[in-house]
Amino acid sequence: MKDRIIHVIKNKPSLSETEIKELMDFDDVLFRANKSRKRNLVKNAMALILIFGTISTLVFIIYPKETPIMKNHESAKRLETIPLVKPENKSEKVKVVEKVIKNQKSPTQKSEPDFVDAEPMGGYSVLYKYFEDNLMYPIVSKSNKEEGTVLVEFYINEFGQAQNVKILEGVSPELDTEADRLISKMPLWRPASFGDKKMNVRKVIPIQFTLKKSN
Repeated sequence: MKDRIIHVIKNKPSLSETEIKELMDFDDVLFRANKSRKRNLVKNAMALILIFGTISTLVFIIYPKETPIMKNHESAKRLETIPLVKPENKSEKVKVVEKVIKNQKSPTQKSEPDFVDAEPMGGYSVLYKYFEDNLMYPIVSKSNKEEGTVLVEFYINEFGQAQNVKILEGVSPELDTEADRLISKMPLWRPASFGDKKMNVRKVIPIQFTLKKSN
C-alpha cells in the first residue's frame, strides 16, 4: 500500500516556479476568486432584470394602465353626458317659494261652504203675525174652554214649502187640526242652503191657543 502511494507521488508532474509563486500568492488567488464571484452575481442580476422586464411588458400589454390621456378622455365623455344647467339665483328662488306658500291655503284654512238655515220671509215676527191674523179658534174648543200649546214639526223643502207636518205634542183633536192647517197654509220660507246647494231642513214651532177673556 505504501509503495503505491509513493509511486503516485513520485509520478505526479512537477510545478513550475511561476505556478508555485502564483499558488503561494494567496491575495491574488482571493482577488481572482472574488472577481469571478462578482461576475456571476452580475450575470444573475442581469438575468433577473431581463425576466422581470419581460413579465412587466406582458402585464402592461394584457392589462394596460389608465394613463392621464385616458383619464381625460373618460372625463370628457362624462362631461358630454352632463346637461348644462344655468346657475340659479338662490335668493330669487327663496322669494318665489315664499310667495307660493303665502298664496296657497293650508288644509286647516280651507274655507268650507257656509250653512244658512231656513227662515220665514220677513222673519219670525212676520210669521207669528200671520198665525195671529189667521188662527180660527174651533167652536168646540171654545165651548170646552180648551187652551194650550200645540208643538208642530215640519220640513221646509228646497222651494221654501212646508211638508210632512206632524203634531209632536197636542192639546185636543180640534186644536191640533187647526195648528196643522196654519202650518200647511203659511207663506213660503227662504230655504236652507249649504254653499250653493238648497236643502231640506226640519223645524219645530209651538202654536199657542188662548181664549180671550170676556168682560
